[in-house]
Amino acid sequence: MWAILLALVYAASAQDCQVAQQDGKLLKPNESVANGANFIASSNVDDVQKCHQGCCDNKQCDTSFHTGTRLDSKGNNCFYFYCQGDCVIADARDTAADFSISTTTRVSKSVILPDFSGIFVTEQVANKIDDI
Repeated sequence: MWAILLALVYAASAQDCQVAQQDGKLLKPNESVANGANFIASSNVDDVQKCHQGCCDNKQCDTSFHTGTRLDSKGNNCFYFYCQGDCVIADARDTAADFSISTTTRVSKSVILPDFSGIFVTEQVANKIDDI
C-alpha cells in the first residue's frame, strides 16, 4: 500500500505557463462574448508584460488584452478572457495605439519530489503492530 502511495507522490504534475504576445492587435470584447468567450476580470496594469503574465494566475484565463494608455470607464487597461478560440481578434486601426493581446498556454511538466519512504511506517513494522 505504501509503495502505491509513494509512486503517486513521487511524480507530481505542475504546469508551466507560456505567454505569446502579439502587438498591434485588439480583442473585441462584446463580439467575443457574443461569440461564446467568457469575460473573467479587468485591472489597471502599467506594464504590458505584467498584464499578460497575470493571465497565468487564473487557470480559466487563456487570453489577455492590454489597451496601453487607453482606459475604460472604470480606469482599467488589462482584460482577461476565457476564449477557447471564440474571441474576435483584429488589427488595431490606429498605428499609434499600443494595444496587444496574448494567448496563454499551460504545459504540464513532470516534477520529481523527494523520496519520502523513510518517514512512513514500513510494512514489516505495521505487521508487528497488528500482531500485538
